[in-house]
Amino acid sequence: MLSARKLKIARTDLLDVTGHALMRLFYRLKTTSATAVLAELSAGVLSFDQWATFLYRLPESCDILVPTSAGALAVARNCIPGSTKADFVARTWMSHARIADNPARLDAVDRAFTEQGVVLNVRPYPLLTRSRIVATYEVTQAGGIDLLNRVLDSQIPAGRRLSAEWRFR
Repeated sequence: MLSARKLKIARTDLLDVTGHALMRLFYRLKTTSATAVLAELSAGVLSFDQWATFLYRLPESCDILVPTSAGALAVARNCIPGSTKADFVARTWMSHARIADNPARLDAVDRAFTEQGVVLNVRPYPLLTRSRIVATYEVTQAGGIDLLNRVLDSQIPAGRRLSAEWRFR
């Protein structure tokens, strides 16, 4: 993180991965290989890093799914002061097999992985991807938070609206 007022570099934790998430990675990947777990985890962390700036604008109660090659990290804002220095926490990891009981969510995670985006973990599981942001901008010329909310709204069935608690602020 670079400060605009001072020429100094400050480091901060962006994403904390819980012990539970690590345990699920080993268990659901059916491996004892730290290398395999790290490869899966690093894919999710790199993807999360691309979206973190946007995700700060989501309400604290929202959680997102960050796709990895074999599943998704469930990430939420860190709402427990002092629990970690990170602003976000990867609470668990779900394999594709685990998500398969909800075909709509599995489809959203697969599409987000393909489009290098993230999924809001609420029905109907809208995606936030660069291509969707660009397409919405070209049609609406909206900007900022309004643009992000329009991207989400465009994925909600007609006559319905995404709950206010899941909208960008």
